[in-house]
Amino acid sequence: MSNDILIIGCGSIGGLKEDKYDRPNGKNILTLAHAFYNNSNTNKLIFYDKNINKAKQAAIKWNGFYCTNLKFAITDFFPEIIVIAVNTKYHEEVLWEIYKLLNECILNTKTNNSYKPQLMIVEKPFTTNYEEALNISINFESINVPIMIDYSRRFDPTIQKLQRKIFNRDLDPIYNAVLTYTRGFKRDASHGIDLFNYLFGKCLGGQLLNKNNSFCDFSKEDPTYAAYLSYEQCPHVFLVPVDGRDYDIFDLTIYAKKSKHVFTDHGKRYMSYLARPELTYGNYDSMSTEPIYTEETSLTSSLSLLTKNAFDFIHKGSKLLCTDRNAINVHEVFKKLGI
Repeated sequence: MSNDILIIGCGSIGGLKEDKYDRPNGKNILTLAHAFYNNSNTNKLIFYDKNINKAKQAAIKWNGFYCTNLKFAITDFFPEIIVIAVNTKYHEEVLWEIYKLLNECILNTKTNNSYKPQLMIVEKPFTTNYEEALNISINFESINVPIMIDYSRRFDPTIQKLQRKIFNRDLDPIYNAVLTYTRGFKRDASHGIDLFNYLFGKCLGGQLLNKNNSFCDFSKEDPTYAAYLSYEQCPHVFLVPVDGRDYDIFDLTIYAKKSKHVFTDHGKRYMSYLARPELTYGNYDSMSTEPIYTEETSLTSSLSLLTKNAFDFIHKGSKLLCTDRNAINVHEVFKKLGI
């Protein structure tokens, strides 16, 4: 296996976040290029972007190679992993182009050039709608090319521990969950919806709330809505919007029978609380204001955890922690809400 990585799209998440935030040998790993650059399994990094200057800059920054043509990027290097990090509205176009090129390679059995990648990695939210996501997924399955999606919270061990507690019924019953978020329902709330799918099982239904009071704080094509959802293991889930032009936030609180679970600082800190006897006002329990447990999550290391899971899947047969099928489930929720 080549262990060569092709990154398509050299913007902020692909590899060209400002150096003060993300750079080789820097402590923060905030781009896919940096995550693969730091992984010892990586052989070569190859960059492609329609803006050739961006591909050049990324190749220089991460000591890699760049291509001026997507076909050459695939057929000259035969990358083990192909990463899609372009803007979401271009995901379908790029995925179908890759599918066509891979079909040509796979069918080219008269030479030794028959090829397909071991894995595709696509930035969330996969595609722009449910039907397109399902169609792309089915077609890549037909050529046996698996797809991983970067819903970052699934790679966090703190979230994984909480999920096990929920599915082991250690917290029953769960009464509600409240997510406060900014910057677009599909862009940022999609992280929350995938997290709810992971923690609470199947989404039973939902609705947008007071749709006329939505606002566009990141993109005109992706309003920030208030919404209500119901899940198998959490009957009441609320998504509460805040205008991201004032500040950014992604805070989650989950209320269970005797406990409260809080993720703050954009998910970087986890705190749990227990109900305690109320000593002032009466003979009942009251939720404590002091956490019984606090933990820094691994969210800022999620891209490193993603690349580890990718290589463990390829080389050790480990299970992918987030797949295209998980992403399709997010699109199903969008569809239930009519967006």
